Amino acid sequence: MKQLKKELEGKADREAVCGRESREIKEMEVATNQKAGETADQRERGTAADQKAGETAAVQKDGRAGCIDGEKAKSRLDLQFDFLRELDQEKSIFRQNYIGHHARRENDAEHAWHMAIMAAVLREYANEEVDMERVLLMILLHDVVEIDAGDTYAYDEEGKKSQKKREMDAADRIFHILPPDQEEFFRGLWDEFEAWESPEARFARACDNFQPMMLNRMNGSQSWLDHGVSLSQVLERNARSGEGAREVWNYAYAHFIVPGLTEGKLRDDREELRGQQRINP
Repeated sequence: MKQLKKELEGKADREAVCGRESREIKEMEVATNQKAGETADQRERGTAADQKAGETAAVQKDGRAGCIDGEKAKSRLDLQFDFLRELDQEKSIFRQNYIGHHARRENDAEHAWHMAIMAAVLREYANEEVDMERVLLMILLHDVVEIDAGDTYAYDEEGKKSQKKREMDAADRIFHILPPDQEEFFRGLWDEFEAWESPEARFARACDNFQPMMLNRMNGSQSWLDHGVSLSQVLERNARSGEGAREVWNYAYAHFIVPGLTEGKLRDDREELRGQQRINP
């Protein structure tokens, strides 16, 4: 009997020890899980903080939104009006050709306006069906880069060597003033115009060649005489004009170019051109 009592007491003691050990293990698990949760929370807070810091850095680098150096964030409308104010400078960029009757030199804004009206009037002669909204936007935007790059005369061979680099740098700065979605859209139109890569671009580029030729003829081809321009230079300049509007190019050749040759205002290098079969448009 005593032996049985002793065994029961021993069993109770062992169960008590096991119970304590089990509670201690559970407490350790709870503590471990709590610690793990705290660590996860810290990681999440750290990730959020890193993300916020990255966004802030991007905003500061971009310079178009957010607080920069303590300044108030710019709204979308702020950025859009910044761009519109920047474009006002285009009115002060003067080109080498003159407005009608040799009154004065034409500025870039006048050139773009006159080109846009020309494109609308001559739309029926476009070689391909065109989206006129895209054509007009390309025309209105195509020379905004000259705010930084300046006007490069069509027959200034030395100036043309650096023209592309100057204009690309200008496009990077000027279109970046806009909100990002509009920067992408308007810069895309400008790039498309430069590359002649669509029916709209080809028609717009052709108008960009026809408009100054028309004005030059209104002034008796005087700009060609002033700069010693040759027929080969004019034909090279217009090598792709027919891709945009063939019938208008044929008209321009007969009415703007041939009279300049006849009057001696355009340097005659036809003998050389006949050998290259480049006389007729």
